[in-house]
Amino acid sequence: MSSLNINECKCEEEFGDFILNVGRQHFACCKLHETYRCIGENLFSGWLEESADLWRRNVDTLSIGRPRTPEDGKILLAAYADYCAPQAA
Repeated sequence: MSSLNINECKCEEEFGDFILNVGRQHFACCKLHETYRCIGENLFSGWLEESADLWRRNVDTLSIGRPRTPEDGKILLAAYADYCAPQAA
């Protein structure tokens, strides 16, 4: 994953332009400011039908942007480790 920088996004849209899941974590994305923020976990049941491959693609998309707070970046890294990283045999 690329390094995560901090950006002050002042968007009025609480959920941004779209929402991406990484496992049970949900991230709201702002295309204008190229930022994301964690909005919670297990809020929407759709993540149960998604695959680890999709979550890895979502992490790639999120990594292009910047977390709105340091905590958002930490949550994304933890979600990647929990749901996307290759597991040791």
